[in-house]
Amino acid sequence: MWMQIYSGKKFSFLDPQSEDVYFDDVIMALSQICRFNGHCNGFYSVAQHSLNVARLVTENKYTALLHDAPEAYYGDLSTPFKVALEQKIGSGLRTILDNIDKVVAEALNYNYPIPDEVKCADLIMLTTEKRDLLKPLSWDRELSPPANFRCQPLLSSTKIYPIFKRAIYENIYNY
Repeated sequence: MWMQIYSGKKFSFLDPQSEDVYFDDVIMALSQICRFNGHCNGFYSVAQHSLNVARLVTENKYTALLHDAPEAYYGDLSTPFKVALEQKIGSGLRTILDNIDKVVAEALNYNYPIPDEVKCADLIMLTTEKRDLLKPLSWDRELSPPANFRCQPLLSSTKIYPIFKRAIYENIYNY
């Protein structure tokens, strides 16, 4: 099973290869994938989320920018959805996703497994995004305190693409 990616090449889900992972494919896709499967107040991309995660880390900025890079290939699957799938179909999905995660990290040369600093910043952004982008609703889990800034949705993916691309290339050796 494979999909055509932005560059016009193929990416295999069951046998992913690092030579099939390209910066421009990842940057384009993450700039166009909306967080929360689009259930937020305005367009807020995975790329914008990643930029905000990078704002919160002191080290690992490059890894923070690319921590969700595999989502360029399998989408922004919500954690509750992944848990539900694992309960119904077992660990097969997790095995496929983990393999893609490792291959993408290797290809783009960022730290994997994702460092704790980045994981913590990711959780802070989840709370911040919940506060700023979602309708009020109590969640059945404890959340981190939000960041000391607000998330503002952008009008389109074309605005985030050049900002995200520049940030990645500026931090390519800061991982």
